[in-house]
Amino acid sequence: MITIRLKGLKESQTNLSPKRYATALRFAVNDISRAVKTKITAAIREGYNVPSGRIKRDITLSSTVVGGVPKATISFGRKPPGLQHYRMIVKTTKGQGTKITVAVKRGEGRKEVAKSFLIKGKVGIFAVGAYKGGRFIRGEGRKPIARLLGPSIGGMYRAVGGYDIAKAVINERFESVFWRQIKRQEYLAGR
Repeated sequence: MITIRLKGLKESQTNLSPKRYATALRFAVNDISRAVKTKITAAIREGYNVPSGRIKRDITLSSTVVGGVPKATISFGRKPPGLQHYRMIVKTTKGQGTKITVAVKRGEGRKEVAKSFLIKGKVGIFAVGAYKGGRFIRGEGRKPIARLLGPSIGGMYRAVGGYDIAKAVINERFESVFWRQIKRQEYLAGR
């Protein structure tokens, strides 16, 4: 939990109606939530080769104001991105078949995905096996077939220190954004 102390809060509460004050607080939390999402996405992109749109799709920010206390929650999608999102290259050579390589982390080079294949009409890289307990277990024969997945967005968030990034953005920007919203609400109340 990140706690913020603001100076001059009592005066602004007396100048505005409780409804306008809660609206200003909610708008400020929403603005900061979007800034946090952008910074976290940029930090993940520095370490991993996954498109920012795919990262942003899995990050959900929800904010509420209960009893004058703002709360924002960051949650992540349950399904990790497939390996095809990590700059996949397919090479076909005579006599050796198809080789699929991906670059998951920046600066670590490309890695070949062993015993994998593509299926026409489906999106993703597939292999024979199944996921059990979050781990891929290779199978024998032809079945079952599973789509190969990369690291989860939540795991990347923890790996790049997402909590510290969020805390820094909130501490740096919340006060100015909040006072801008208070002035906006004062202006709207005076009309």
